[in-house]
Amino acid sequence: MPGATGIRLRHRYYTLQGAKLAKNVRLYEGVVIKGAANCIIEDGSILYAGTTLAIGSSGFFRMGKYSHFGARCYVLVGDGNIGVGNQTAIGPHTLLLAHSNSVNGDYPIVETVYSGTITIDDDVFIGAGVIVLPNVSIPSHCVVGAGAVVIRDLEEWSISVGCPAQVIKNRLDKKI
Repeated sequence: MPGATGIRLRHRYYTLQGAKLAKNVRLYEGVVIKGAANCIIEDGSILYAGTTLAIGSSGFFRMGKYSHFGARCYVLVGDGNIGVGNQTAIGPHTLLLAHSNSVNGDYPIVETVYSGTITIDDDVFIGAGVIVLPNVSIPSHCVVGAGAVVIRDLEEWSISVGCPAQVIKNRLDKKI
């Protein structure tokens, strides 16, 4: 259901499912939270239309204050952990994948599932279509350019682009 009534109904529904949602959290049309009991979303945060959070029975998702996920993001927590800080903007069609298959060893890939942690700190901007893989930390004040694939930890204040994501600048540099 679109509009303010739909936002209130989704908020109430996921709260009844066990999610800890601050009063002014907005969940737009088509938002899905699987495993809502393991989800905390703080004041003023927004999940735009079509965003999905898939949280396993031993996984955990936390989203800080005044942050948002753009439309049609997919967040696979699985049995891992994902934390998003305060005042962080995540662009549309972004994938956060804390749960994946391992390619190490001589085991069939489909039998080697592992979960990790993704940490995205305060004041981070992640562009559209970014992919963040398990066991990655994106510290405060970072910018990740559209379409980047983040496979390792980034540096605070960095601007990163590409596949895999590479630091190209520091936000504190005079010329960007």
